[in-house]
Amino acid sequence: MKKLLGTALSLVMTIGLASNVTVNAADFTKKEEVKEVNYVVDDVEEKPEVSYVNILFPQPVPGKTPKEVYFSTETEPLNAINNDELKTIDISEYWYVSEDGKNYSRMKADSKFELGKYYKLDPMELIDVAFSLYANMDKYINTDVASGLNKDFKASINDTPIDMNGSMAQLFAVVTSALDYGVCTAKVNNIEATIATPVDGEKQISEVKLVGEDSDKIELAKESKLIWIDEATGKEMAADEKYVAGKRYTAKFNVSLKEFCVYSDNVIATVNKDNSELVKVDEKTYTVKYTCYIEAPSVVKDATRKDDSSKKKLTDVNANNAVLADKSFTYVVTKVATAKKAGEVKVTGLVKKNVKKANIKATVKLNGFKYNVTAVGDKAFKGAKNLKTVVIGKNIKSIGAKAFANLKKLTKVTIKAKKLPKIGKNA
Repeated sequence: MKKLLGTALSLVMTIGLASNVTVNAADFTKKEEVKEVNYVVDDVEEKPEVSYVNILFPQPVPGKTPKEVYFSTETEPLNAINNDELKTIDISEYWYVSEDGKNYSRMKADSKFELGKYYKLDPMELIDVAFSLYANMDKYINTDVASGLNKDFKASINDTPIDMNGSMAQLFAVVTSALDYGVCTAKVNNIEATIATPVDGEKQISEVKLVGEDSDKIELAKESKLIWIDEATGKEMAADEKYVAGKRYTAKFNVSLKEFCVYSDNVIATVNKDNSELVKVDEKTYTVKYTCYIEAPSVVKDATRKDDSSKKKLTDVNANNAVLADKSFTYVVTKVATAKKAGEVKVTGLVKKNVKKANIKATVKLNGFKYNVTAVGDKAFKGAKNLKTVVIGKNIKSIGAKAFANLKKLTKVTIKAKKLPKIGKNA
């Protein structure tokens, strides 16, 4: 680095002074030489050296040709190697293909990789390529990120470590192992599905449709059906049970891989374009959980009066202890509203647990009535693992016990009330 800095300073003397270089005690005259020049270089950020490089040889990708797959790298620091430069290396003539993984023949450069077939690169032909890549790694360094290679940097080929001080035989053994890809598989990065929206009073929906770019690699698990869970009770809905407005439901279904397909390490699930929970069953199967609610807010608890003529319980949307909902929260009525005067409700939970932001309004209008939001219930935000920020409206008077407990990502709670509300234990 000192040598590099000295060279840079010499260049400055030759071509002129940069804006971040100052000169002191210099007396320039026609007859007199400069007695002393002190250079001060400010704000020069020293870039790190590359400590690790994993060269990823081209991988078989179903539907692509050998000319359409390229070299890439994984590095420390990130993006320390210019992968665009590596893409200019053409090894499309060195692929071999097999139907059984035993008998290989050379693959044509314009033919496509296929699921279920076996592929490898010949190490005898590529040992020089591998050796040359590491011997000339300086050529590919991204100088915007790194200053050069650390003298003790560690190296791998296709995640297989190699000894930079080892013999050619050791390098050959690594290349031989790393370039045998085995059977060609396709990765599933996204599990995407659509489910019809539940409607108050209607029967349970039974159909799930898999969509998206990975839908041809997955299928609904055999003998798996769409199960609906009533979030209020935690129990599976009965076969003849109908949806009720204002309730929250979780749909569950299982998805399995098709032959020669694998899940990526970061597979995610979305249902109706909303992030959904994934639970791994085994190497081939995931359970997808999708939580939704009925659009029209209404009561979901016991009735508050009886109709003598029918002797059936009726719901009253504006009654004490009635449970209501809007698009964001579920509430319990704590004070009945009238046509002229607002009632009061307490926040009891989130409609969607995967939200990152929650904004509790001062007032809400539910089923035609206006309510002041005056409290946050016990454990109201339980399970909201992704929640980062919460805004609490000015009418909140109390926050229940453990309302925000165990929310590791929650970093900010803003309370708009002029007077600090009563806060429960471990809130």
